[in-house]
Amino acid sequence: MVGLGILEKWTAVSRRHLSCLLVNLVEVTESVVITINSVLKTREHPLQTSQELLNQSGRQKFTKLDLSNAYQQVILDKESRQFVCINTPLGLYRYTRHSFAISSGKKLWRR
Repeated sequence: MVGLGILEKWTAVSRRHLSCLLVNLVEVTESVVITINSVLKTREHPLQTSQELLNQSGRQKFTKLDLSNAYQQVILDKESRQFVCINTPLGLYRYTRHSFAISSGKKLWRR
């Protein structure tokens, strides 16, 4: 994934970034897992039914798009990358492109 440009090695982790990861830590000895999905502010974009789409379009031509890798087409800005860090046995990595694990992605594509 590093070779594809989806992940990048994160070596410059500052104390400021680590403090974001330790929000709501009650005791230092507890294992805490904080995910970005619990703090994301997203907008709802409900999917239309096929009948609603047909009624709006006047039943013209349709096509089916393969968006299986569409998430990876959205490049994250540098400020957002610090929040999508993953810890691996090889060190810290962060996504440079939108990840399937980020809950706002589904809503982004419904818009």
